[in-house]
Amino acid sequence: MDSEAMMTLAARTKSEKLAVNLNRMNQLLEELDEICIASTDAYEIEDHILMTERLYLETEILQTKLVMNVYRLICAETSLVMTTQCQAKCITHTKTTHTDNAHLRT
Repeated sequence: MDSEAMMTLAARTKSEKLAVNLNRMNQLLEELDEICIASTDAYEIEDHILMTERLYLETEILQTKLVMNVYRLICAETSLVMTTQCQAKCITHTKTTHTDNAHLRT
C-alpha cells in the first residue's frame, strides 16, 4: 500500500470515529437536556407545594380568627360577657390550629 492510500484510509477511519463520537455526543446532550427539564419540573412542583402549604396556613389562621370573632359576636348579640368556657374554646382552638400547622410556617 502506498502512502497516499494509507493516508486516505487513516483519514476515513478518523472521519468514521469522529462521526460516531459526534453522534454519541449529541445523544448525551439530548439526555442532559432531558435531565435539566426534569430537574426544572421538580423545582416547579416543590414551589407549588410550598405555595399550597403557605395558603393552607393562612387559611387556618383566618379560620381561627373567624371562629373567635363568631364567639365574640354571639356573646355581644346575647349581651353576655364572654364566659370562661367560651374563652377556653377560643384559646384551645387557636393553640391546636397553630400547633398542628407549625411545620407549615416559613
